[in-house]
Amino acid sequence: MKIHPKLLTTSQEIAELAQGLKGKERISFDTEFIRETTFFPIVEIIQVASDSGSWLIDAQAFKKSPDGLRPLLDIFEDPKVLKIIHASQGDQECIYTAFGVVA
Repeated sequence: MKIHPKLLTTSQEIAELAQGLKGKERISFDTEFIRETTFFPIVEIIQVASDSGSWLIDAQAFKKSPDGLRPLLDIFEDPKVLKIIHASQGDQECIYTAFGVVA
């Protein structure tokens, strides 16, 4: 597995990641969020991994333009892809609250 040390911050990087994840049988993801001073969690980082690599996404880089994450969110919504999620209730709440997606 290749570890990608660069934090993904652009729509182009997300599109390339999503293209690489297409057709995968399973992926894993985890979110890092802030909840201390808000009613809903604020997604800061999304961690994604497959059998071929792992990536970190700066969710705040897409705050003004969440459509830049759409290719990755499409992978999250794909019922043919098994998603392995640590503490899924919090992660699913984050993804739904921030992007309206049920993974």
